[in-house]
Amino acid sequence: MDWTEKVVEGCRGCNSALENHYDEVLQTGRQQLELRKRETTQQQQTLSKVNPSLRLTPEQIAIATESRERLSQAVIQRLHKDNQEIFGEDYLNQKEKQS
Repeated sequence: MDWTEKVVEGCRGCNSALENHYDEVLQTGRQQLELRKRETTQQQQTLSKVNPSLRLTPEQIAIATESRERLSQAVIQRLHKDNQEIFGEDYLNQKEKQS
């Protein structure tokens, strides 16, 4: 999401409707990631209280990281789909012609 934000910053001023939609999707995605991060932390704290030996293994941390990355990709795919619905199937082609 950080990468997409940098890309969009370079395109700001071209399409306010698309920018507003992107900002909403980005905010939702960041909120979902933060929520999942808090949930994971709370679960880990609960497990640690029940049994201090139940700490996340490197493999479990890798799985959690992969899950966050998949969620980021899902947000980007949703944004792309929404853009197609708003601007039509060829909205990318139209953007390329403008540049």
